[in-house]
This record gives sequence, structure tokens and C-alpha cells, in this order.
Amino acid sequence: MKTLHLINSTRSGGGAQEMLRKLVCHRPASVEHRVMTLFTPPDTPLTVTPDHCLGLRGPMGLPAAVRRMRALMRREVPDVIVSWMYHSSLLATIAAPRGRRLIWNMRHSLEDISVEKPATRLVIRACARLSRWPDATIYCAEAAVPQHAAIGFHDRRAAVIPNGFDTGFFQPLDAGARRAWHQKLGVPEGAFLVGNAGRFHPMKNHRGLLAAFAAVAAERPDLHLLLAGRGIDPDNTALVSEIQSLGLEARVTLAGLQDDMPGFLGALDLYVSASLWGEGFPNVIGEAMACGTPVLATDVGDSARIVGDAGFVAESATPEAIAAALRWAVETADKGWENLRSAARNRVMEAFSLPAVTRQYEEFLMQIAGR
Repeated sequence: MKTLHLINSTRSGGGAQEMLRKLVCHRPASVEHRVMTLFTPPDTPLTVTPDHCLGLRGPMGLPAAVRRMRALMRREVPDVIVSWMYHSSLLATIAAPRGRRLIWNMRHSLEDISVEKPATRLVIRACARLSRWPDATIYCAEAAVPQHAAIGFHDRRAAVIPNGFDTGFFQPLDAGARRAWHQKLGVPEGAFLVGNAGRFHPMKNHRGLLAAFAAVAAERPDLHLLLAGRGIDPDNTALVSEIQSLGLEARVTLAGLQDDMPGFLGALDLYVSASLWGEGFPNVIGEAMACGTPVLATDVGDSARIVGDAGFVAESATPEAIAAALRWAVETADKGWENLRSAARNRVMEAFSLPAVTRQYEEFLMQIAGR
């Protein structure tokens, strides 16, 4: 069976891009995956090298991109086309030749469409109007299904397939390796290390996380916060200013983009996902848990579903609620942490293993393709 995937780009760091990489790399011999991107971002590592790139450079290039997309789809003759996220799904619906099976793959939750960019809101509403056209829709988060239905999505056939995690790649560190990471990052000896990894964007709620951490750190001198991700470094003047205004210069380390995510996540005592909106099925939560690092998450998308009873969920994304959950986590750690470390990893291995998830994808694609 031949599957053609259409995605905005395959830049490193995106949840959809990472799940696509796993499908391409862990496919059985009976499945061929081909990848087409709308554009290739400059100076950015790629998770997958696309077979085709449309070279889209803004709205004026859309007609030519659609024509080229349609021509490539006819040349490839896929059994099924999978479009990832809203923009690609809209264009794939316009360009897909008659008779080609089309599956939309939605990677986003929609707690409140008003927080999206105006152009993105237009694309989402256009997708809602066209949502009877694809043969099926995949959602990565259970929470996303009713959220999309509420704004007019009419799925002919909907399936929820979560992200899967490579528990052989993401593994716990031993005590010596964790100490080495702390020394490398300049974390004080004996600190209880709280961490977060994500790009600098309002939805990631760095400001709320910092305010919550400041409240608890005033009570707990052993806490240290490690922030990583694109733009999360000392050159980020807005972030540095926020840290300084809270008096946290000695309690927060900005580590930038990390190449070794298993090492980074495994070095933490607690991972905190403080997002305000937009998360579907955040990979980093499952990756941290696979590394034996318990997670505290806000209830956005399927974050609480991933954590289950092997971590902590804040009642809301306010600094006060995150601080309350952080106090709860630290008090739990005082009583013993190893059982929760084991529970976090076991939950991922039992519920979200990569082989099981890729098998779900393959079976669903074959069903839609009529195989």
C-alpha cells in the first residue's frame, strides 16, 4: 500500500512532524510512505527528508502550488493521501484527484478558536465547511473530537489515534548520568529539578510557569527550574526580564535548544507542561514519562489523559493552580519518588507504545484504502 503524506514542513521540533517520522521509520515492508511538504524552512533540521517540496512562498503562490500538488498526486498514484493539520488539509481537499482516498490528520485541540491567528481561524472555518469531503479524519486527542464538532466539523468517519513513544530511545538515566547532567547545566547539587521544553510562544505559558515557580520556590530553597527550547536562552530579553522581575536569576537556567532530549528529560525530577491552549497530544509529556520523569500538566488537549494517575494535573492554567499542583508534587516527592518514576514509564509502555500506535495507523489506512 502506498501512502502520500502532505504536511506544511518536516521541521524538527513539531509534534506532527515527529509522529510522521515514526511512521516512516517504523513501517512494515508492505507499506510505502511518500512525503510532500508545502515548504522547507531555512536553516532548520528536518525530521524527514521530503520526497517532494512545493516551495510555497506566501499566499500569492497558492494557485501554482495547488496545480503542482495535483500533478504530483496523479504521478504518485497513492492508495491514500493523508494531510496533516489544517492548511495542508485544506489544500489537499482542493487538489486531490477524483477517486483518491483522503484522510485528514488533525493534531490540534480547539479549546477556544479565538486565540488562533486570524488567518488560521479562516483556514479552520474553511476546513469545517469542507469536512464532509475527506473519507476519514484522524485526531490525535480524544478532547479534540467534540471541540471540532462544536465549530462545524462533520466527520464521515473519525478515529482517535494517539502519538506513540519509543521507550527504547527514551529511557531513565542512572544516578551518575543525572548528576553529570546537573553539573553540565550548572544546577546546584541536591536541587529538586523542575523542567520544561518548548518554543517561546504565549500558548506555552512561560510567564504563568515562572510565576507559579516563584511562589513555590520562595517556600522551597531546594527547587531549581530548567527551561529549554527554541529561543529559550539568555538572548531572549523578554524572558530574561520576566525572570529578573521575579527575582529568580539564581533559580532558573535557560538551556536553549537541546539535541539530547532523552538526557535532558531524564535529568529532571519533574516535568511541567503549563500550556494555556492548543495542545493536542503533546509528545514531550509522553517522552518525559518514558524517561521515568513524572509530569505535572495543565488539562489542555489530552495532556491529563497521558498523565493518568502517574503524575499531577493542575485544576487550571492559572499561576495559582499550577503552584498548588507543584506544591502537591514536591510534597509527594518528600515521601518518596521512585514508585512514581516507575509508574510514569510503565503507563507509557502499556498505553502508548510506538509499535501499538504505528499498527493502529497501518490498520486504519488500509481500511480506508479498501485493502
